[in-house]
Amino acid sequence: MPRHLRALGSQQPPYCRTNEFSELTHEILSGLRYVFQTSGQVMILTGSGTAAMETVPLNFALEGDQALVINGGTFGQRWCDLCEVHGVSHETLQLGAGESLDMQVLTEALGKGVTVLFATAHETSTGALFDIEAIARITHRMGILLVVDAISTICADRFLMDEWHVDIAILSSQKGLALPPGLAFLAMSDLALSRLENTKPRSLYFDVRDYLANQERAQMQFTPSTACSYNCIRGCSKESKSLWST
Repeated sequence: MPRHLRALGSQQPPYCRTNEFSELTHEILSGLRYVFQTSGQVMILTGSGTAAMETVPLNFALEGDQALVINGGTFGQRWCDLCEVHGVSHETLQLGAGESLDMQVLTEALGKGVTVLFATAHETSTGALFDIEAIARITHRMGILLVVDAISTICADRFLMDEWHVDIAILSSQKGLALPPGLAFLAMSDLALSRLENTKPRSLYFDVRDYLANQERAQMQFTPSTACSYNCIRGCSKESKSLWST
């Protein structure tokens, strides 16, 4: 973490039910949209990256969905584990350590009734960096919801959510943002949000509708991680624009 961000973290955090906090929330949401390169909705969650990943099947999995998971390592396997825990029917496209993803093989696998694809942009357990832009061209053409764990890639590798047609992207504070752990973020396309109209909440804490409704008034419905992350992400949201400009 840069020294000046550590210094921000040492300051007294704002109480989370004040106008000051609401102004900060608006600022952070704007900065996060820039980080994701999206004009869509972004949700702030107090929790780890895995908490944000688990939010996806709890809110966006529809009855009758058939998922495909690109499993190239530990974090691809995490998508498999989440599908298993939450009863999402899925198949696995298994890759060995360092094995490249064959786009023709992917296209054929997606053509077998798949409605959701779970992918990992940077599989840090093996060092593999997947071509999300190329993957998204296929899913967009086929009308398949693309969910990307971008936790280890955003602000480290090129990632253009709207331009590439990624539907759900996930980030956490302690990776490319270089902030303390404690916050995670979901960015959602219109296609992803349309699924919320056809699902019922399956969790109190991870209910995306509730988060988005509260964020309209620039508040969090549960106590956010102000002490470790919220207080210094303000500075980082401005810094991130210089990262993208270079």
